[in-house]
Amino acid sequence: MASSSRKLANRLWAAIRSPWRRRWARERVARLRAQPSRPSGEDTAVASMSELFGPVGPGYKGPAVLIVIYGDELGRKHVLGHETTIGSAPASDVRISRESVSPRHAVITSDDDGRRIEDAGSEAGTWVNDQKVDGPTPLADGDLIRLGRVIFKLLTGENREGSYHEEMYRRAALDEITTASTKQRFVETLELELSRARRHERPLSLVMLGIDHMRRCNDTFGVHAGDHVLRRTTELVREQMRKADVVGRYRDDELALLLPDLDLREAAELAEGIREAVEQHRFEHEGQALEITVSLGVAGLEPGIADGDALVDVADARLRRAKQLGRNRVVAGSDGEAEAVEGDGPTGPS
Repeated sequence: MASSSRKLANRLWAAIRSPWRRRWARERVARLRAQPSRPSGEDTAVASMSELFGPVGPGYKGPAVLIVIYGDELGRKHVLGHETTIGSAPASDVRISRESVSPRHAVITSDDDGRRIEDAGSEAGTWVNDQKVDGPTPLADGDLIRLGRVIFKLLTGENREGSYHEEMYRRAALDEITTASTKQRFVETLELELSRARRHERPLSLVMLGIDHMRRCNDTFGVHAGDHVLRRTTELVREQMRKADVVGRYRDDELALLLPDLDLREAAELAEGIREAVEQHRFEHEGQALEITVSLGVAGLEPGIADGDALVDVADARLRRAKQLGRNRVVAGSDGEAEAVEGDGPTGPS
C-alpha cells in the first residue's frame, strides 16, 4: 500500500491547477513522494502539516495573528498587538473596507492573562465561533471571528498554519517584483473604497504614477535594472504613504495609489513628496548610476465620476499631460493647472 505521505502528495498535486501553485508545490511534493512508506492507519492529518510546514510545537515562537479565511484579501495575515482595533476606518489597526463592517467594529486586547475580543458598538455585531459577543470574550487558538461578511481565524505563535495562508495571499494578491497589489486586487479595493467614500461622504483620491523613460532604462541597462527601479520606486512610494493607502502595480511601468480620506489638494501634496523623493534618490544597479524620475497624475472623487474606471481615466489623462509637459512633475487639474512643474527632461518614449 502506498504511504500516507505519497497519498498526500498525489492529492496535493492533483488539486493544484494554476502554474504558480504548481511551482510553489513542486519541491514539497517531490520531498513527500521520496519518503519511505509508513504503516497504514497513521495519523495523516498531523503528518501532512509537519511535512508541509516543518515541525510544530513549543519550539516555534511567534506573534498571534488573524488570518482572513473568508472575504476580500483571503489569506492575509494581521499581527496582533497589545490592543488591536478592527474596522473600516483608515486609522484601524486591521482595516476592512466592507459595508458590513463599522468604522470601529471590534477591539482585541492581549496581556499575560490571554486574549479577549469586545464589540465596539458595531451595527452587525461581532461573532466568535457563531456566538455573538456580549462583553469581553476570551479567545483561543483556532477561534473563528466574524465581523460582517469577513471571517478571521486566530492563530497563536505556536501555530504554523498561518505560513500557508500568508503564502497563498502573497501569491494571489501581490505583484512578484514590487510586492504592490496586483491590478485585479487594486481594482477590487478601489471599488470598495469608492462605495465607502460615497456612503460616508468622505473624500477619495487616486494617483497614477509613471516611471519616466522606463523603456530607455530597459534597453540600455537590461530588464533586471528595470525590475530594480520598479522595486525601489515602490519602496519610496510606500515611505511617503499612510497606513490606510494602497499602492498597486497597474501596468508594466506604472503604479496606482489609492488615497482614502484625502481630497485633491492633499493628494497632490503627497504626490509631490513622492516625486521629490524619487528625484533625490540615488538609483544604482550593479555599480551603474541610474537617473530616474516619475510623472504623476492626480484625480479626486467628483460628482461626475460614476465608478472606479472613470476615476482611473481622469488620473491617467493627467499623467499623460504631465509627460507631455516634460515629465518629472505632478498634474492635479485640467489642462495642467494645479501642477507642480519640476525638471525639463527631454520627451520621448516612456
